[in-house]
Amino acid sequence: MRKTISLGRGEFRVADDPEAVLVIYGLGSCVGLTMYDPSTSTGAMAHIVLPRGPADEARKQPGKFADYAVPFLLHQLEMKGARRERLVIRIAGGSDMFAGVGRFPLTSLDRIGLLNVKAVQEAVQKEGLRVHASDVEGQQARTMLLFIDTGRVLIRKPGQPELELE
Repeated sequence: MRKTISLGRGEFRVADDPEAVLVIYGLGSCVGLTMYDPSTSTGAMAHIVLPRGPADEARKQPGKFADYAVPFLLHQLEMKGARRERLVIRIAGGSDMFAGVGRFPLTSLDRIGLLNVKAVQEAVQKEGLRVHASDVEGQQARTMLLFIDTGRVLIRKPGQPELELE
């Protein structure tokens, strides 16, 4: 029987239990980040809220800020035997949830989803890695699931067919 582990804003999980499914519900402007090593069947997920933040706050909530979450998850996975060159990295979210409903002109806070996506991509690149698949931006919330036994990442959006990030 599957063990669903739900992540709230700023949270992260590392798992190697084949029954575990890591999930983030209702990703809007936040970004869900998954890293998976198929050789060890070890995966990690973070619910990233902001591009960057103060170091003291990032240490308390390592999954909250893109610039801290990426190296932190890499370190956590390596401690469990994962190797960075084998990691499959996927991201989802970063929606523009306020498009068309806010004030004019739009401020950078209105585009926080796009800023989050770019910050995650830059942090991954800074580590010498790449994002293998993504479902980002747009104007719709989504749910992201990581199945630890297979590394499958599924995206669910209201009124749309389920999408597998390969």
